[in-house]
Order: sequence, then structure tokens, then C-alpha cells
Amino acid sequence: MTLKARALKVKKRRNFSSLIASLNVVLCIFISACSQTQHTASISTPDRKAPRSGHGSSLSALPDIIDASDDIPNPKFDRLYSGDADTIWEPIRAGYKLDWDLDQPLIDDAVAWYRKNPTFVYRSTERSNRYMHYVLSAIQQRNMPTELALLPFIESAYDPFAYSRSGAAGLWQFVPQTASTFGLGHTWWYDGRKDIVASTDAALTYLQFLHDKFDGDWLLAVAAYNFGEGSIQRAVDENKRKGQPTDFWHLSLREETRTYVPRLLALAKIVNAPHKYGINLYAIPDKAYFAAVSTGGPLTLAKASDLSNVDVDELYRLNPGLNHSSIGPQDPQRLLIPIDSVDKFSRELALMPADKRGNLKQYDVAKGDTLAGIARKFNIDPAAIRNTNRLGDKLLRPGQSLLIPINGETETVAVAKTAPAPVAAQTPFGAIQIFHTVEAGDNLRRLSQRYDVSAKDIQRWNGLGADDPIKLGQKLNIWTDKQEVKAAQPKTVAVVSKKVGYTVQNGDSLTAIADKFKIEIEDILRWNQVNPRGLLQPGQRLTLYVSR
Repeated sequence: MTLKARALKVKKRRNFSSLIASLNVVLCIFISACSQTQHTASISTPDRKAPRSGHGSSLSALPDIIDASDDIPNPKFDRLYSGDADTIWEPIRAGYKLDWDLDQPLIDDAVAWYRKNPTFVYRSTERSNRYMHYVLSAIQQRNMPTELALLPFIESAYDPFAYSRSGAAGLWQFVPQTASTFGLGHTWWYDGRKDIVASTDAALTYLQFLHDKFDGDWLLAVAAYNFGEGSIQRAVDENKRKGQPTDFWHLSLREETRTYVPRLLALAKIVNAPHKYGINLYAIPDKAYFAAVSTGGPLTLAKASDLSNVDVDELYRLNPGLNHSSIGPQDPQRLLIPIDSVDKFSRELALMPADKRGNLKQYDVAKGDTLAGIARKFNIDPAAIRNTNRLGDKLLRPGQSLLIPINGETETVAVAKTAPAPVAAQTPFGAIQIFHTVEAGDNLRRLSQRYDVSAKDIQRWNGLGADDPIKLGQKLNIWTDKQEVKAAQPKTVAVVSKKVGYTVQNGDSLTAIADKFKIEIEDILRWNQVNPRGLLQPGQRLTLYVSR
């Protein structure tokens, strides 16, 4: 190794811990390792640099399992793993195939980070309880290294509702283009990237492809999952040209990928002997948590909850790919049901007439439509449409999508109370949210000029694909820091008048700071680009905008 290379290596090692602390990039839910990753088309486009399409929303609807309680110093560890033979951790260790016990500074640094954040590790393993057995079983069936069952911890903290700022979604953090390449459907009703079964199958197929491409080197395959096979291949080719080794540890890679693989290996090292490192794992039973049941057609989660006697929240967590709490007409006709409730659900489903399923149909409001007119078209009570869509006294607008209960039932469709909304794409520092109603003559180019943002940002904030048109009357979510725009919309935008610098004190939390300054937690996150799962550090500086 040359003197220059050795110096660079030392510098990287010294900077690693501070990089982690300042950016909170390790195992974070929204800006996880994958949040910067271009998981776009792989086999057909090796460089994988296609833009990602995200979904704009606030952070306020995040589920209980991914809230700030991950950061509390003394959480309730209610199911601690203590070496039990009947937990999932035993077969995971038994199937290890990667060389994780290396003397590598980057692995040591990652282990040190986990040891400093034991609550985060425990909560993440607790969150994986529903999904880990299925993921591990799928890996074992393919005879792949069981360390790969830990990869969703790095990608999404094992949360299937996770969205990165770049539009990646699900346990395995697929972006739309790669999802399409590997057969993950995406409709108004359904997002296969969040489907536990479908996304796991696609991720393992992708990893096998990468493993074969890099001549059986799993570390290069994992690195390529993060960085793209084109980028890894170029790094390998460069080392070959220089006559240098071509294994992962000798490649010249971006910092994120240089630490991505060590984080996985460090986690495998910790799972192998958690108590050695002072870390608690959740005691996940080594048995199936759910089973897939064919529904034979569309079905709402509300009806499935009635049939199975399983809380609709639980069904939503097992079926996160259902965007509107219902199986659509063209979606996979199956539901994941807790294993203990499968028999009851199957029996009750077989006895239920097809017209009592609580089926829903999508309808896009056209110009001139009225609630009464739409109700007549489907021969149902207008109240059924109003209740199902929570319209209240709101007026219909052209381009609006409605859920129509086609069996005419007037019940309100149950939606999981903790159902998460997608995280907004990266917003400009100090930006203000504006809701723009599309008017005649509007297009993305004109709107980008008017609000001084890029057209791609507008697409990401509103979940629009590259070719999706905007419709007359459609309401677009836009974040802008253009002052004249803010001033022009006093009723829509909360104009802030005082910028405050705040230094985090011992014992501070996002909730405490929000209460102190009478502001919202999501605003603190947005103004400071703070990850909602990251620890606030004493001495950390925050920028707040407070009303006078």
C-alpha cells in the first residue's frame, strides 16, 4: 500500500465516527443507507442513475413503532433474548457464510456505534418480529448467507412503511425503476415495494444476480445492492488495471458504500454474541408469524378484520402494500393473516357472499361531477361515498380520486389508526409548504419557475412518475423558500417571523423542544434535516422558526 493510500485509509477511519454522529446515517429509517442509494434499474441499466419517484407527505402520521421513543435512554425491554434455543437468532447464526470476524477498522467503528445506541438496536429487532421468520425462511430456501436477513436493518430498520427522501420504499428500499425490473407492481391500490412477500422475493433475486455477476463474492454483491453493479464493476476494473486486489476492502468507493458493508458485518458480529457487546435483542420466536391466504377477489381490511377477529392495525402492518386498505381489482388476491387466525379467516371468508366483501372501486372526479350524481351512477347512498372518503363538508374537485363502496354499504372503511403516510422528499432548508391547485395552462415547467423549485422535486413530493400528467383541479404539495410566494398565501402558510438558534441540553427530546417553543416536531425535523429516529446530542445546534 502506498503512503498516500495509507494516509487516506487512516483519515477515513478517523472521520468515520464523527460522520455517523453528525449525519445519523446508520440504520435510520428515512435516511438509511439506502436513502442515498440509486436502487434503480439494474440488469438493463447497470449505472442505475435513473431518478426516483417519491411520495410527499408530512411526518405526523408515522406509526407508533417508528416514533421518537427509539431514542429514550431506558426503554421497556419486555422480551429480551437471553440465548433461548427457540428464537430466530439461533438459525440465523447457524447459517452464517460471510467473513464478518475480520480485523477491519470500519467493522470495529460500526460495532462501536451500535454499542452506543443499544435502544435503537433493540427497537429495530422488536420491529422485525412480524417479518423476520419469513425473510429468513426465504433465504434458507435459496441457500444464501443468513447474514442477509439482517440487511433490512441497514436499509429500513425493518420497517415496511419506510420511505427514503429519494423515493425508495419498503423493507428492502426499492425505487420504482428497480421494482419494475424485478416484477414489483405499483398501482393506485398497491405498492409491491412494501409487500413483505413480493419485495423479499425480489430483493433476494436481485442479490443472487449480483452474487453471480461478481463471481460469487457476497461482499461485492452487497456493495452493489447499495451502490449499483455498474459502479462496483468500474471500481473492480480500475483495480485490475492497476494490478491491485479486487476484493471489497481494496476498492476505491464512495464513503457511504465503504461503511455500508461493514455495518452489515458488524451487526452479524453482534448477533453472534450480543451480550458480549452489552446489546439486547428482541426474543423473536423461531416460528411463522403469518400465512398468505387467497381471497379470491378484492377485499377491504375492514372486512378482513371482521372475518379474522384481528385488529385492522395488525392487518395493515402485515399488508403494507395496500395503499388504500383494500385489495384492488388487479392486485395480488391474497392477504397475510396472523398464523393463529388463518383457519377462522378462511372459514368465514368461504361463507361470506361476494357482494358483502366491502369491495371498493376507484373513481376519478370529472368536471361537473356532484356527489349525488356519482352516487346515482353506482346506485349507492351518497353517505356511503362521503363516509368512505371522509369528505365531511368538503367539495369535490376535478381530478380527485374517490373510493366507491360498490356493494352500497354505508359503513366507514376502517383505516389503521397508525397507518403511516410517506415521508416528504427532501425539502429546501427553511421551506414553507404550499398546496397549489392546478389551473388551466399549468404544467410542471411553469410551476417550477413560479415556485423556484425543480420539476423533479414537484414529482417526488407528489408521488408522480416521470410520465404522469398533472390534472385540472389536482392539489399539489410544494415546498418553497421563495419569499414572495409565502407572503401571497397567508391563509395557507404559517409565516414565521423569528429565527432562533437553540442548543440541545441534557434530557432534551423533540417533544420537549416542540412544546417549549410551541412548534411542531415535523417542523423541527424539516428545518434541520434531522432524522426522526436519530438521537439529539447535548450541544447540538438547531435552527427554529418561532412566531413572535
